[in-house]
Amino acid sequence: MLRHILFYKILITLIVFQLTTPAFIISSEWDRQRIWLGLKLFPTMLSADLNLHEKTDDQETLRIVLLYKYQKNFASDIAKKLAQKRTIGNFKIEIDVTDDLSLKKYSHRKVAGVFLCEKLYDKINPIIQFGKTNHVIIFSPFEKDVQAGVSGGMVIYDRILPYINSTTMKLSDIQLAPIFLEIAETYD
Repeated sequence: MLRHILFYKILITLIVFQLTTPAFIISSEWDRQRIWLGLKLFPTMLSADLNLHEKTDDQETLRIVLLYKYQKNFASDIAKKLAQKRTIGNFKIEIDVTDDLSLKKYSHRKVAGVFLCEKLYDKINPIIQFGKTNHVIIFSPFEKDVQAGVSGGMVIYDRILPYINSTTMKLSDIQLAPIFLEIAETYD
């Protein structure tokens, strides 16, 4: 009898934890690995943007936005790693880390790219629209985001390949270098 009570207490605790815990806490190690792999591919995708030079500020610096909802410390770690690159496409980079999913403060500022630091599920559509309106590559390392309309990401087979949503790229008026398109997987 005592065993059954203990079992049910543990089971109920686990169910309550699962239902009340934000998704980021129970995100898998695989998701984190995808983020680090995506971070290696993201600068290459930005460099392939044929109009990257138009996305610099007066000091010829590219603004990169790292977007998160819950994991500020992890997003800051991603920013530190990306900052080690120092340049993308021969331009200096400036990195902003924000939880402003509307990206309103960037509507009148040049942005070269947005990197999603965590899964944003139902919050992703306004971010996709920001990319289309402002001609910005939105990069997500997470599965199914490119199919949902994010302009770029990655696909993993026996190797890691860039993955682009060609419809979103067209609607965003983003043109990528032909050599990049040759190696990229495309979703229409």
